[in-house]
Amino acid sequence: MHAFSIVTIGIFVAGYSTARWDLVTRLYELAIFAWDHGVVTRAAKGFAILSVFFFLLILPITRIAVQETDQHPRLVGGGISAREQLKHPLPGVLVGFKNSVSDVLVVAVLQEVELRHVENALVVGTLLRHSTYGVQELLQRCGHSSLRILGHVNPKTPSDHLDAGLITVYTEPSARLPHLYVAADTLTTAQIIIYDRPHPTRMQYLSLKPISLALGDGTADMERAVTSEELEETEGTERKRKEKLVEKLMLHKVISRPATQEELALPMLVEQVNCSHEINTLLQKNIGIIGRRMKRALSVSERVVESANGLWDQIYLVVNHVFGVWIWPTVAQVFIFGLITHRIMAEVVLRFLHWRPGPPGSPALKDISATAQQIDIRMQQSCYWPDQYLTLRKRKANWESITNSHPDYIRFYNSLWLVANDVIMGIALGTYIIENALFVAAQVDTIFNAWSVDGLRRMISWLMGWPGGLKLNTELADFLGDLFLWVIDYWAGEWTAK
Repeated sequence: MHAFSIVTIGIFVAGYSTARWDLVTRLYELAIFAWDHGVVTRAAKGFAILSVFFFLLILPITRIAVQETDQHPRLVGGGISAREQLKHPLPGVLVGFKNSVSDVLVVAVLQEVELRHVENALVVGTLLRHSTYGVQELLQRCGHSSLRILGHVNPKTPSDHLDAGLITVYTEPSARLPHLYVAADTLTTAQIIIYDRPHPTRMQYLSLKPISLALGDGTADMERAVTSEELEETEGTERKRKEKLVEKLMLHKVISRPATQEELALPMLVEQVNCSHEINTLLQKNIGIIGRRMKRALSVSERVVESANGLWDQIYLVVNHVFGVWIWPTVAQVFIFGLITHRIMAEVVLRFLHWRPGPPGSPALKDISATAQQIDIRMQQSCYWPDQYLTLRKRKANWESITNSHPDYIRFYNSLWLVANDVIMGIALGTYIIENALFVAAQVDTIFNAWSVDGLRRMISWLMGWPGGLKLNTELADFLGDLFLWVIDYWAGEWTAK
């Protein structure tokens, strides 16, 4: 630091200390008091103990955690991730889709299994057992009819003795990417892309197009289309119209080129990535069946345990039968009756809000009242909720990787949250006003008088003089000022009287 700067800082400190001498004196007395009563000693001991604890315990644990994270990376909230499998030194088999001779997509890494056992299990269908829904629908969505073996991971056999048509990959815990083995006499270029599987349960998926959450853009059509069938029909018509406009727009491009093979295959690759999580889960669940022998016959003790478990199963079936035959139908009928009653009442209210008493072009009640407009929107949402819920229930009857119902899901819960938000804010605001009625009334009265009465009076009195140094017509200013002041006083008196 420059000598002049040091002198300047010293002069500033000395001048400030002189100006604040009483504060400096009190700080000095506080320091002497803390030293005499052992405050400084206790603080130093606490700091020393915390420092020893930090250096001897926290720092080693942090270093160990960092090393383990680098060797075994995991996704947040997930178990063994795909990246951890790619860094694990265990041997395994790559399973996935072979889109072309030079283009493959790895769906799963099956560790500690032999290639011939996996190949036999894929042919027989052992690895695809116990699936909740049809696997063929998921495979057809990926553009294939079956899974294929793509290669080895860390094979025990030397790489020179392996099949040349399969991929051979070696992984290391310290390496970021796997190493692809290529024969010495082969000239080839390979590109490895590591991806994280989208989690379908969390509604994660890749898409080439932005998700559409709007029901439609035609305001008049949507006003007439109150029922769900009319809404779907209007939405389909609008979608077809937009597709025709896009096709016409593509014909008017200056340069038009045919799509490449990579561009044509991109949608299928995206679907394969979206479906990879559920396919991998199914394969990992059935990996323990590979290479097992047939089960032996149950012993006497095992049969006793199985019969005891069967007794509890019988009790569960009886309770489930009673609930499904007697209780649930009654509750369902009562709920359906209430739903139909609500639908009829909502339809009557909607007809009243959309009724136009004058000619066809005259406004309806919802067009001239904000409250009526909000009631109209909430009624339409409540009428549309049952159909949306039935659509979402159909989503549970298929693979979660099929994302056709995701927009309906988001619309449904967005509308529910908006209504719940209105109710919560209304209850909170209403409760506050009721519990603090006098305070709120006093504040409203103060704000009203300050802005609408006193503020206007001050402004008009200022304008009656020479505002900003401007000399105006004194007689006219006095006349208009007195007139407006009288109007303000009269209006304030009438409002206060009411």
